Amino acid sequence: MIGVIITTLECNLSCRYCYEHSEPYRARMPRVAVNNAFTDNFAACEEYISCLSELARKNGRTVQIILHGGEPLLIAPNNLENLFAWIHRNSDAAIQVQTNGTLITQRIADLFHQYDVGVVVSMDGPPSIHDEYRKNAGGFGTYNMVMRAIDLLRNNDVDVSALTTVTELAVNRAREIYTFFSQLGVDFSVNRCFPVHGMQGGISNHAYQTFLSDLFDLYCPVDSTHHGIKIPCFDRCIHDLKWDGTGYFYDPHISPYVSVFSIPRMIFGFAALGQSNRFNSLPEYRLFSETIMKENSINPGIRFEGTLKDAVIRHLCKQQENDYMSALTLGV
Repeated sequence: MIGVIITTLECNLSCRYCYEHSEPYRARMPRVAVNNAFTDNFAACEEYISCLSELARKNGRTVQIILHGGEPLLIAPNNLENLFAWIHRNSDAAIQVQTNGTLITQRIADLFHQYDVGVVVSMDGPPSIHDEYRKNAGGFGTYNMVMRAIDLLRNNDVDVSALTTVTELAVNRAREIYTFFSQLGVDFSVNRCFPVHGMQGGISNHAYQTFLSDLFDLYCPVDSTHHGIKIPCFDRCIHDLKWDGTGYFYDPHISPYVSVFSIPRMIFGFAALGQSNRFNSLPEYRLFSETIMKENSINPGIRFEGTLKDAVIRHLCKQQENDYMSALTLGV
């Protein structure tokens, strides 16, 4: 089971394709207020993780806790350490942080190493792609800052990978992006820049499928064993899809349940189903969670005709679309 904790909706960047933070001079919540909100709701966060761990044990699953945002590293190091230490004392959950990378310091890298925290850094490729959209509040590209963060993490034996947003600038440059991360030696997954809310850089589903097709051919060439970096979003789909003699079948039972808890808005839900509710009490959450899992258990699954590549691309596109719409539904 995956528990995504939205630590804050605030961010220190002004990425041009972000509908929430693309305006460089928007009013921002002071960092002290972000941390006050986090500490004020720390008990609810503990309760959420405890319940998720209990549900996982009941269903024979492992747990991964992902800190997300906004920018989760706006949370002060001492507050992060309190959370990491609590998880290690009270849960078997693995921990991951998804970050823009610009706030990573030696102190943060030490914490990640100490508590075995995996890190996913937002990086869209070489500077000509990354810096066009991923800018700081002053309007400058962040490529050099992210590269320094990746080097710092790797020098401290922290497991680091990248998440790449595929924009209109990148959609025809799959080979360049794949070569860049291969030479860097960093695993990466990709996500579509959706053309909604007036965001810049958005691409159509057809354009994204074409990009994925080009990338898949580079990653999994016919009659060849893949070596080198990994593309986890492809690997997960390949693992989930089973050949049944006439096509590829996806059973939702084999994928992890994804739950989201937003600390700033005190709402939670199962992202894959777009549900939301207030986090009022542990028993209510248990009832809600078990009901959702029961409903999901009778899902007949999905079949994909065609090649494995066709199935992977269609499955990944649908999953990412569902996740994006669910995030909007949950208000995170």
